[in-house]
Amino acid sequence: MMLAELTGLEIGSIITGFVFGAIGLLIAGVSAFRKQDVKLDQPVNITITEELHKVFAGKDVFDKHVAENSARHAELFSRIGAAAGGAENKISAEVTQIHARINLLDKSNSRLEATTELQNEKLNIMDDKLDGMPERIIATLKNTGAI
Repeated sequence: MMLAELTGLEIGSIITGFVFGAIGLLIAGVSAFRKQDVKLDQPVNITITEELHKVFAGKDVFDKHVAENSARHAELFSRIGAAAGGAENKISAEVTQIHARINLLDKSNSRLEATTELQNEKLNIMDDKLDGMPERIIATLKNTGAI
């Protein structure tokens, strides 16, 4: 049977078989690699340690470095704390000023609302008085004989 004569399902089955086979081989390879024990003789470890001491600092130098870093970090955190505290106080003062401005605007707005309400009431009274005025004027003129 030729590859061109296979259906999509048959090709999918073949590909799936290859994928699962490759996964199985990969798992078997990893398992075999993990089972290998690598043992080094003690002199190798000592040699490595001595070489590391030549390249890197000894414990006393490292401890000195740790102490210097700790002091520097304490200084930096102190500065950060002072800056944060100063910023917090500044922001708090600005927020207080903004609240004071808002309260003034609120009072001003309340006065404007009261004035507008009073003016609206007066306009309503004037409107009520003007309602029917032309009819009253005409009636008065008719009664007096002016028309």
